Amino acid sequence: TCMIIRNLVSQSNVSHAEFSKFVILVKRWAQARNLYGKNYCCPSGIAWTIMCACVCQKFPLLQAHKSKFEEDTEEGTTIMLLTCFFKLFSKWTWPNPIFLT
Repeated sequence: TCMIIRNLVSQSNVSHAEFSKFVILVKRWAQARNLYGKNYCCPSGIAWTIMCACVCQKFPLLQAHKSKFEEDTEEGTTIMLLTCFFKLFSKWTWPNPIFLT
C-alpha cells in the first residue's frame, strides 16, 4: 500500500518532503481530537494517508489557489494542502468512499 501511495504522490506536483510533512500534520491534528485509530472507530493511520494522497492527486487542479500562499516554499505548499484537505473533507458526502486513481 505504501508503494502505491508513494507512486501516486510522485505523479503529482507534491514532493516527498511536502507530502510527509502534510501527512504528519494531519495525523497529529486527528490524534489531538481523538479522531485517530480504530479504538475510537475512526480512520487509522493508513486511512489518513490515503485521504492526504487524494488531496495530492487533486493538487494540480488547485494550482489557482497557490497565489494566496507562499508560492515557492515547502511551507506554502503544506499550508495549501492542509487548507484543501479541510475544505475537501468538510464537504465530503460521507460515507462515499475515497478513490485514488
